[in-house]
Amino acid sequence: MNYKLVVCDLDGTMLTSKREISGKVLAAVNKLADMSIGLTIATGRMFASAEQYIDQLKIDLPVISLNGTWIQKKGSEKPLFTKFMNSDAWKYIIEAVSNHDVSIALIEGDRAFVKNLKPRVTDAFLSWIHVMKPLENSSHYNPCEILIAGDKNLIHGLYMETHQKVQENIAVFKFPSIRYEPVWYLEFRDIKSSKGAALKMLMEHLAVKKEEILVIGDYYNDVSMFKNAGYSAVMNNAPKEVKNAADFVSDFSNDQDGVWDIMQKLILNEAAC
Repeated sequence: MNYKLVVCDLDGTMLTSKREISGKVLAAVNKLADMSIGLTIATGRMFASAEQYIDQLKIDLPVISLNGTWIQKKGSEKPLFTKFMNSDAWKYIIEAVSNHDVSIALIEGDRAFVKNLKPRVTDAFLSWIHVMKPLENSSHYNPCEILIAGDKNLIHGLYMETHQKVQENIAVFKFPSIRYEPVWYLEFRDIKSSKGAALKMLMEHLAVKKEEILVIGDYYNDVSMFKNAGYSAVMNNAPKEVKNAADFVSDFSNDQDGVWDIMQKLILNEAAC
């Protein structure tokens, strides 16, 4: 296929477990540039938390962050796109979870406000969030996303309690931390926001066709991008359901240069033929 754009997830995909980009992956990325194939990332991280990798990868295209609620290009003062949460819904969520022993992060795109931050959760939050300030009792926030962290049973209970109340306007996700067991997360964002919806907007902005896009990921939040791409590929460390949704599954994990393997087989080898 003649790809013009590669969209790659960061954690669990582009990054190793040590949060590094390997030399082999960087070499493959440099070859994309030589072939005039654009590269960007789609991540659950805040934009600011991804900037070090944006610089390392020399990305000059808009980046999808916060699971599709924020699109911004490095060097731009304002985002290209934002999607904020319904005001009544986010206020209800904060009130509902504040009475429980969980850590709370309210994220306004380029700012994050936290409450009841536990020591074991600090490192977990810092892998997603750049700068954290205290969350005050105020209604003047305008969040793109709310992230809750706590024990599995407590997170499951809060999911059951809040989901039915906000499902008309808010998408709710619960999932375990892969790196920081036994922490579980509860994530809230606008019901129309996703990496896939953001990719569709980015396609229109860049005037790139669906069949010209290769998406690379590893987790459930990447699947929404698959339908807006010509081809989708995942790491070997991806869950079974994610592998089943993809067009191609690498034999290698993110710690074994899976992104390099995908780029080599789907782009670089084909170009050499």
